[in-house]
Amino acid sequence: MNNVAYLKPESPFFDLFHNGRCPIINIIVPNTVELEGATPAVQDVYMVDLEKVGDNKLSEIARRIAAKAGEHPMKVFREIKERGLPLRVSQTTGCETDAFPDQFVVFRPQL
Repeated sequence: MNNVAYLKPESPFFDLFHNGRCPIINIIVPNTVELEGATPAVQDVYMVDLEKVGDNKLSEIARRIAAKAGEHPMKVFREIKERGLPLRVSQTTGCETDAFPDQFVVFRPQL
């Protein structure tokens, strides 16, 4: 099954994914999480599919996050591998899945 979220063009990670299509784990119900340093702290997120993204892209994502947060990139990379990588629903324009082979399904976030 392939699930993707469409990153907004202004996303700092848009350029890492073909047409901003980021692999995610589940599109039906976003997770609600508390994000450290975010405003508001509690946000709806999709969890990025780390296996489909691969370590090379994850390393670049970790580097960009580390530069913004003032952390070491390897520390951020290890945290991503251990805890997962949330993608804020507010940073997407929608998502799609091929889980329903007879239909093309696209979801749009309610912002």
